[in-house]
Amino acid sequence: MSHVPFTAVEIAETSQAAAAESRAIRTSGDSKRATPRHIAIAPELPHLEKTPDAARRWISTLSALIEKCCTLSVDVLSVHVSAPEQSEFKRELHRLLAEWLTARAPALKPSGVSFRALGRSENDDRVLLSAIEKFSLSGERVSLRVNLGINYNGRAELAEAARGLANSPRNNESVDVGTEEVLRKHIASAQLPPVDLLIRTGGLSRLSDFLLWQSAYAELLFVDAPWSEFSSEHLSRALADYASRSRTFGGLGVLGR
Repeated sequence: MSHVPFTAVEIAETSQAAAAESRAIRTSGDSKRATPRHIAIAPELPHLEKTPDAARRWISTLSALIEKCCTLSVDVLSVHVSAPEQSEFKRELHRLLAEWLTARAPALKPSGVSFRALGRSENDDRVLLSAIEKFSLSGERVSLRVNLGINYNGRAELAEAARGLANSPRNNESVDVGTEEVLRKHIASAQLPPVDLLIRTGGLSRLSDFLLWQSAYAELLFVDAPWSEFSSEHLSRALADYASRSRTFGGLGVLGR
């Protein structure tokens, strides 16, 4: 298996920009942004009703949230669609998601919504990945970048980065290979900006292995509503909660609200 490119933001521009922004925010304490730039959502997958109707409701929620984010100052929305484990529900969800993307392309693309896949490519997902790739935009045309975690596993991503670092040639023996910046170069999704707000639905209080690197200083919010019922109103409440918090980034810099 090979990685699908993690290019929700252009690699050449953002790998350095995201790191610089993260350092600046954590140390300056001068940002009072009330709306998160990067929202990550880890939906629970339905355990009982693994039906086409459940998959359609899953996609309906995603569609509504994308439309809501387009009206806000959100730059990036990342949603965990599936883990590497196989299931009938996942296959049905991927199939319907590919159909939805194809049908929505004429309406969403002119509005500047750009999609990218995060995770590992599998043979069964060629149609879905092709549909996602058709939504690729760059530069000033992009108003909202949507990352879809397809067969995504955060710990596996970090383990692969460690293997890549261990196997990389040592062109400069003076470089400390144990530093954060050196490891970052080997993390496939490191080009994404830091997650500001991570939402977990369905009354579950865990990260579910989603964007572990980017979520190091994310604000966490766990909501009782299941993903099929998570609405624009729930997102509005989540953003109001986020705006009321004082972010300290582990004591590296206080962000007053």
